[in-house]
Amino acid sequence: MPFWNKYAMDRIACMQSFVRAIELNSFSAAAREQKTTQPTISKQIAALEKYLGVQLLTRSTTHLSLTEEGKNIINTVSKFWKQSPKRRRI
Repeated sequence: MPFWNKYAMDRIACMQSFVRAIELNSFSAAAREQKTTQPTISKQIAALEKYLGVQLLTRSTTHLSLTEEGKNIINTVSKFWKQSPKRRRI
């Protein structure tokens, strides 16, 4: 099976949802932008946390804040996407 299999693409979509939710400070805003629902974004981020084995966010009803692990991940992912010559929405 190729390295770019369905599961890898799912993880990329989860990463994108994570980054956009932080940039917009809202699961709902990220969902609107991606034309999906807030529960879908929440599930994607929870799946990413499970895959990585760390909590990325501290959630409240009005605010999202990054954990230390979340800060490390978002910095790495953001650098990667900024360096990508063909950054695209997935």
